[in-house]
Amino acid sequence: GRFAVVTTSDEVSYVARPDLLKYSNLSQWSALQSKIDYARQHDMPMFVVIGRLDQIQRGFHSPTCLKGLVIRHIGLKVLGLLAVFVLKPDVAGLLYADVDAAIIDFSITPHDYLALSAQADLIATGNWRMPVLANGGVLIFRNTQRSVRLLSRWWGYRCSKRDQP
Repeated sequence: GRFAVVTTSDEVSYVARPDLLKYSNLSQWSALQSKIDYARQHDMPMFVVIGRLDQIQRGFHSPTCLKGLVIRHIGLKVLGLLAVFVLKPDVAGLLYADVDAAIIDFSITPHDYLALSAQADLIATGNWRMPVLANGGVLIFRNTQRSVRLLSRWWGYRCSKRDQP
C-alpha cells in the first residue's frame, strides 16, 4: 500500500518563512517543498496540518505532567497523524517530518525502513544534539492498531514544551 507524507505547523506564516534554517542552507519553505516533491515523486498523498490547540489544551493536565502544558503546538503532530489514519484508513503508513526537516535523499522510502523488521510499527531516531530516546522530528508509522494506540497514548500523556514520544 501507499504511504502518506505528513507535516505540521501552528501558522501558515511559519511555513512560508524565507530565512535560513539553523544548521542548514535551506529555508522553511524549501524544506516544505522537498517533502512535496518527495511525495509527488513516490505518488504519496501529502498532508500539511496547520492549527493551534490553545483552547483544547487550556487546563489540560496529564497524569505525568503536573505543571501543565507550556507551549501551544504540543499535540498537533499527534492529532494530525491520528486524523490521517482515521480519515484515510487505506494508507499503509505515514512518514512524518517536521516542517523544518528537508528530505534530501529521494531514493529511500518508508517501505525500505520498515522492511528491516516485520514487527516494527514505528521507526524513529535519537537526537544528534541532546539525548532523547526518539526524536519526534522524523517518524515512520505502519498503519496498525498498535501505532494508533501509541499515538493515542502520546496525546493523552503529552507534557511540557517538547513533543518527543
